[in-house]
Amino acid sequence: MNLIKSIHRELWKCKIWYQEQCRRKKYRRYLEENIKYENVGEGKRCFVIGNGPSLLVDDLNTLHKNKEVSFSANKIFKLLDQTEWRPTYYAVCDTTLYKNFRTDIEKLDGEKFFPLDIFDGYIKEKKENVHLFSRIPFQFFNNKPCFNPDLRGKFSEGGTITYHLLQLAVSMGFKEIYLLGIDFNFSWGIGPDGKYFEDPTIKDHFAADKTKTDTMPNLYYNLQAYKAAKKYADTHEIKIYNATRGGKLEVYPRVKFENLFI
Repeated sequence: MNLIKSIHRELWKCKIWYQEQCRRKKYRRYLEENIKYENVGEGKRCFVIGNGPSLLVDDLNTLHKNKEVSFSANKIFKLLDQTEWRPTYYAVCDTTLYKNFRTDIEKLDGEKFFPLDIFDGYIKEKKENVHLFSRIPFQFFNNKPCFNPDLRGKFSEGGTITYHLLQLAVSMGFKEIYLLGIDFNFSWGIGPDGKYFEDPTIKDHFAADKTKTDTMPNLYYNLQAYKAAKKYADTHEIKIYNATRGGKLEVYPRVKFENLFI
């Protein structure tokens, strides 16, 4: 039985690898265009913004007022009617989420990044503010995320869009990165210990709704991804700080958001 599972797993990996290589060949020109983003963040700081319940509109207003560079993703558009802030760079990697909220995502201004598979399957039209990147599941790296900040290469998945945003930010040359709204705390899923859990008292998202687009969080793999990002940062003179209000992510040094604007 284990042998059969192993064979199936290897066949799946071959299929995924082949499909991604075909897409890379098909959209090679667009991947090469990403070279223009290399070093745009040199000497600057940026904020990687999650959709956790700790995220405040006032914080977004502060970022807007101070003209900070920000990366955000997924259903952040649900807050945009309450603030003038807009993400500098937006990304989405969840295919189901993209299909269900395609209209909202298409309305977003600013630069948008999509993985090749979503673009090839659902978008197809390359607009000026739409950019592509290649990604590969962590199963290709001994089931461990491999931090690979190369916009023309392959980003490693880590079970969370935040991991893609971190690779995106580093690939652009940012060396001072602050996390905000990354609560790392959910009402259900696989915990950091690898065991399934449920706690209905916890709020997953700044928005009140709970839709079927929400995939089961896997905090075990998320944690491995965050640790991989820190390991890379520590060896490349990159500083990643956690400015989230509360939450349970303790991989990065904590800072108070307000103190960043004194």
